[in-house]
Amino acid sequence: MTKSSSLFLQFFKKKSYWVHTIILIQFISVIFGALFFFLKNETGDVIGGSDPTVINRSLLALTKAFIISFPFANIVYLLISIWQNEKINCSQTWRLTAISDSKFYLDNSLSSFISYFYLLFLNLLEITILFLMTFVCSKGIRKAFNYSFLNFIKDMASWNWEYLFNWALLVILFGLSCYLIVSFLNFSSRSLIDFLPGIKSTIAVNFIRFLLIIIISWLLYKIINSIGPIVDIYNGVASAADINLRRVILEYFGFDLIILLVNTFIFSKFVEAKQNN
Repeated sequence: MTKSSSLFLQFFKKKSYWVHTIILIQFISVIFGALFFFLKNETGDVIGGSDPTVINRSLLALTKAFIISFPFANIVYLLISIWQNEKINCSQTWRLTAISDSKFYLDNSLSSFISYFYLLFLNLLEITILFLMTFVCSKGIRKAFNYSFLNFIKDMASWNWEYLFNWALLVILFGLSCYLIVSFLNFSSRSLIDFLPGIKSTIAVNFIRFLLIIIISWLLYKIINSIGPIVDIYNGVASAADINLRRVILEYFGFDLIILLVNTFIFSKFVEAKQNN
C-alpha cells in the first residue's frame, strides 16, 4: 500500500509545476508593468520626499507591479488548482495507486489547498524582497518607513489579535469550501449520470445540478449573510463582534466538515475513474 504522505508529496510536486509556471508568467508580466510605471514616472515621488535615481525608481516600479499582480495571480491559480484537483480525482492512472479512495481524495484535496498557500507564500516573499531592496536603496522610503513603523508599533498594542486571527481562520475555511463545493457538484452529478436509472437525459441531469447549486448557494448565503452584522458591530465593541465571528466560524467549519464527509463517501462508493484523464 502507498503511504498517504508519499501520495500527498507526489500530488504537491505535480501542482507545484503550475505554481512555478504562474510565478514565471507573473514575473514576466511584472517586468513589463514596471517598465510602464517607470516610463510614466508614477513612482518617482514617494512618501517622505522624491527619489529620482533610476535604481530606486525601478525597484519602486517593480514593487508596485508585483502588488497589483498579486490578487490576479492568486485568483488564476485558484481556478487552475480546482480544475486540476477534479481532473486527478477522475484520473484512471492516478486511481490505480494502491491506497484507499478516501485517503486518495483527502490527499488530493489537501495538496491543492496547500499548493495555493505555497503560491501565496512565494508572492509575499517576492514583495518582501523587493521592498527590502527598495528600503536599502531609497532614503525617502527609509524616512517614510521609520515614521510609519513607530506609529505602527504603537497601534499594535490596541489591536484585537483574536479578532484578526478569527478572520484569517474564516478566510481559510472559505478557501477550503471552494474546493469542496466544486467536488460535491462534480461527484454528485457524475453519480447521477453513471448509476441512477432514468437520469440519463441531459435536461434531467442539468436540472438536478441546478437544484444542487441552489441548495449550496442558499447555505453559503445564510453563512455569508451572518458576516455582515459582524462588520457593522465592530466599531469599538470588540466583544460583540468576537462572539458573532466565532459563531460564523463554527457554522462554516460545520459546513465544510459535512461537505467533506459527503464528498468522501460519494467518491469512495460511486465515482469511477475515466480513461485519459
